[in-house]
Amino acid sequence: MMLLPHLLPLVYASNTFTNIDNHNTPTITTATNTATATISTAATTTTTLREFLMQHDDNHDGSSSSSDENENDDAGGVYLAMAPAFFGFYGYFGALGGIEDALFPVVSVPVPAAESIDEENDKDEYGNTISLLIKNNIIKGVSGASSGAMAAVLLAAGISPNVASKFVSTLELKHFDDWFGLGSLMKGDKFESLMHDFILSSSPIIINKNDNSNDSDNSNNTNSITATIPKRQRQLQLHFEEAYIPVAISVTDILPNYGSTATSTGTLSLSFWNPWSYFYASLPKPKIIKEGPMSRAVRASACFPGLFQPVGWIDYYTSSNRYNGLKEIINTKSATIPTATTNSNSNSNSNSNKIRVLNMVMGGFGTHPHGPLEMTNELFSSSESQDSDHSSTTSIDSVLSLSIINLPSCGPFSMSNGPIAINAAKNVIRDIMDRPIQSMPIMMPSSSSSSINENNDNENDDSRSGSSHHYFLEIDASSYY
Repeated sequence: MMLLPHLLPLVYASNTFTNIDNHNTPTITTATNTATATISTAATTTTTLREFLMQHDDNHDGSSSSSDENENDDAGGVYLAMAPAFFGFYGYFGALGGIEDALFPVVSVPVPAAESIDEENDKDEYGNTISLLIKNNIIKGVSGASSGAMAAVLLAAGISPNVASKFVSTLELKHFDDWFGLGSLMKGDKFESLMHDFILSSSPIIINKNDNSNDSDNSNNTNSITATIPKRQRQLQLHFEEAYIPVAISVTDILPNYGSTATSTGTLSLSFWNPWSYFYASLPKPKIIKEGPMSRAVRASACFPGLFQPVGWIDYYTSSNRYNGLKEIINTKSATIPTATTNSNSNSNSNSNKIRVLNMVMGGFGTHPHGPLEMTNELFSSSESQDSDHSSTTSIDSVLSLSIINLPSCGPFSMSNGPIAINAAKNVIRDIMDRPIQSMPIMMPSSSSSSINENNDNENDDSRSGSSHHYFLEIDASSYY
């Protein structure tokens, strides 16, 4: 199949939000670096961005759980979804760097050396630091599309957003200008090579360092994750399966499978008597990638139509096409922080059935940000669910919809604005980290227009909606640069 970034406006993109400027929603505007709330349909709460990120699971007042066995899960943390935005990775890295700096105002700590590493090989060839957002379980899983996918993959590889910010700040057009690809301005090979080299040089993940170069197979490999990856590929690539946290990205398949096509009513087989099946099968379709080489997946999701040529991909992961992989990372059994050589995202996450989502976009939201009930209904109540046991017990408890608008315009011919956008996004986050955030009305996931205000929990007959929280932040960054 051939892949392009997931940019179709009629398909859900990172929690249904595409990069459309719309200022009819409540906003937090800024003047001289002072956030001033402008409230129309939302109410100010005492919850802050810091509290949302750090609060204990299933507990909205930030108090500690008394259970020792759930200590790691109760330490807080969110699932992060990042929407497509043209060259928006500058803003994403800046915002994530601002969060990391605000929560942990210290330098990253060394990754513990694994006991199985030989003394002569104890130097970490891929770097010696890990993002504190990952190490401290602030981000439990990450998904994204386009530039959001680039940020998602690097974060899942353990790379600090501040390190990624420094890297992208040095990029110029000459670094990936392999001109004239198939129906595009550039091929994208140089971009993939650039991402490959950066991931391998900056990720603290250690890949199978005990492998003997003379081994002809990986039959004796004790790592169940890397054992499924061919030895030669392990030496050349970092794979999704080796990430510190579950990660999934959304792309568009422009050459979908012609064997059969899925519709809302089931599977539609190709038939001479059903010409609609041929037409439907030929349409580009969203795909979720959660397995395979990271650098190529980043290229696939970032190859903007007309700018980079489509990317060939085999052995892709087929699943629900909604929410940019959010469903996949939630249903994936996630880890806390693994050791370097036993890196795996296979530990159970069953202790926490109510989860929190940070939905981030560089740009404005659409008509309105989807809240916890809408997301829960969309992700876990559909017939497409692959994990019925998990989906029947999991609900999205709280959502924070975070939008940063009016960052400097960035593109292939205006990359000099990138460092400015990074600093602006970082300063925005630092400034609003401890300010009260907005509370949105809880929208019922039905065709009716009725809404439930979370401030009136006692009047709500639906216990799920009464305990759900939808927070909203839209920050104008124009005064930060």
